[in-house]
Amino acid sequence: MKVLKKCFIYCFLAIIPIFIFGCSKTETPTDAFNKFNDNLNNKDYKALYAMLDDSSKEYINEKDFIDKYTSIYGSLDASDIKLSAKNLSESNKSKSSELDIPFSLTMNSGFGKIDISDYTLNLIKTKDKENPWKVKWSEKLLFPQMEKGEKIKIQRIPANRGELTDRNNVKLAYNGSVAALGIHPRKFIPTKDSSVQALASILDLTPDFIAGKIKDADSKLDEFIPLVNVSLNDKDKLQKAIEIPGVKYMEVPSRVYTGGESIGSLIGYVAPITAEELDKNKGKGYGNSSVIGKSGLEQVFEPRLKGQDGLKLYITRKVDNKDSEVIITKKDATPGENIKLSIDLALQQKVYSELSGQKGACSSINPKTGEVLSLVSSPSYDPNIFTTYKTETIKKQFDTSWSDMSNNRFNNTYAPGSIFKLVTAAIGLDDGVINPDETLDIKGTEWQKDSSWGGKKITTTVGSDKPINLKDALISSNNIYFAQQALKIKADKFIEGAKAFGIGEEIPFSYPLSKNQISNDNTIKSEELLADTGYGQGELLISPLQASLIYSSLANDGNIMTPILELSDKNPQKVWKENVIKKENINILKEDLISVVNSPTATANLAKIDGVNIGGKTGTAEIKKTQDDTNGTENSWFVGMNMDNPKLVVAMMMEDTKSIGGTKYLVPKVKNILSYSIASN
Repeated sequence: MKVLKKCFIYCFLAIIPIFIFGCSKTETPTDAFNKFNDNLNNKDYKALYAMLDDSSKEYINEKDFIDKYTSIYGSLDASDIKLSAKNLSESNKSKSSELDIPFSLTMNSGFGKIDISDYTLNLIKTKDKENPWKVKWSEKLLFPQMEKGEKIKIQRIPANRGELTDRNNVKLAYNGSVAALGIHPRKFIPTKDSSVQALASILDLTPDFIAGKIKDADSKLDEFIPLVNVSLNDKDKLQKAIEIPGVKYMEVPSRVYTGGESIGSLIGYVAPITAEELDKNKGKGYGNSSVIGKSGLEQVFEPRLKGQDGLKLYITRKVDNKDSEVIITKKDATPGENIKLSIDLALQQKVYSELSGQKGACSSINPKTGEVLSLVSSPSYDPNIFTTYKTETIKKQFDTSWSDMSNNRFNNTYAPGSIFKLVTAAIGLDDGVINPDETLDIKGTEWQKDSSWGGKKITTTVGSDKPINLKDALISSNNIYFAQQALKIKADKFIEGAKAFGIGEEIPFSYPLSKNQISNDNTIKSEELLADTGYGQGELLISPLQASLIYSSLANDGNIMTPILELSDKNPQKVWKENVIKKENINILKEDLISVVNSPTATANLAKIDGVNIGGKTGTAEIKKTQDDTNGTENSWFVGMNMDNPKLVVAMMMEDTKSIGGTKYLVPKVKNILSYSIASN
């Protein structure tokens, strides 16, 4: 019995391999077709080559095969490759040892989706037990129209970049032309030495730069040798240049900017894409010759502005001894999106001129709509220098000042100083902590709650010889008053009130802004920090745009509108923060801010315009390492608006103003902007 049992086990074990191999799935034509697709989609060209039959491997070696596929599909930036064959399963029923499977191909590419039909996969059945079906390969598996020895040509058809316009349809960034200035050597060389000197002087370039460009001119006597691109607006420069024998220019397409330095930080510029950027943006439709937004709105709106480049995929072959194009596929370019901004270029330029090259920023908004009418950083740059050329003067300026010129200050956040007292006042009034008529008996210019503060003291610039109320405190900008009121409000209520104004959260805005904050962790854990925050110091940080939004609530029934940078039906006007100031307190604060401007003792008095009720508040933010630091800098602020007809709130900030007069220097600048706006309307 035991012997029989052992025999049964041995027989069973012997049958298992036969059963497994006998039941293993034999590769079908469908399997081979799908494997071909998978290898192609995975760009596993080595595995794809392994599928070829012996005759195909004699026809093309592995290296050439892989190079062909890598070059073509790489140039197309191909992905998600799919082969489709009708009635594919029918091929499995065929008894033939050779099959033709018609199929079509679709792929995503850097030029969008590509569809190509009329392919044929020729499969040969071999004696290979594991993978019997092999591919008989020819160039037609690359593209159906392709013959042996032919090369594929890929022509990128650049898309027209979308244009940026201001609210009045003035073009700010558009597709125009520049002058490609160069020389005709045959006419230029006879007077080369003197002409190089003259041209260098006109163009503000070094003679060596021009000499280097034309060093091979003797061998190109009748060719145009380009030197630099010049703005077509530089008519005087172009006219003087072409008066030199052999100097001429031709108009070539280029990105052109309107507004000069006033728009540089906001609009930004485009430039040729780098290898690093090309790799980073792989699969997004860029090529080696593409331009890309490098900063500003050109960068922010890049995905919408760039458009989709078109494609002509073709073969050139001789027909009757003439070159003839065989088009494989062609896709038209899709232009980028045109974007209309809320910006008023004339106001933008006025604001920039008022900043006078000082380090600073300004935001101007319509408080009723939330439309941002100007967004300015100073100093800035003319974006056209990146699409034309940099003179020697500009190069030197860049060497010493580019970090300042490229620092987008309207994007930065700063300590607001006393302009924040409006927020403290609003919180205190709304919570019933501040009675506008109640006075506080504040003596001197220094104060601390008690000895637990150690050496910490609140200081104010102007003391008072009598008790002061809210209006008095705003007019004299008394830090001690607002520090004391903040302590009465308490930290939790103060934070809640500040957050109601959107402080400490991201502003919903097209242009990404630096993070604003109530404090470093948006909490207030000490009385000293709460007191400092009450008058706009401490760890508080806001942007110029946020300053204008805060003050806009006075003109909009206590609401703050969502800031709008783009005018579009898809971007409707809507409230961002509702009832940040109770309606019964709005007029109190409006009247107080009008008094701040009308008071002859306040620095804001410099914003007074006869016959107009201008309201506003100055602010000086001290940037010190310690309380006793006497070498610290000061940033100055002023936020102003026409309270009678509030169509514009202007918030301006200047850095390091101690040596130029502080707010006394800045306030008249805002007055000029408000006067300009009133006259324009």
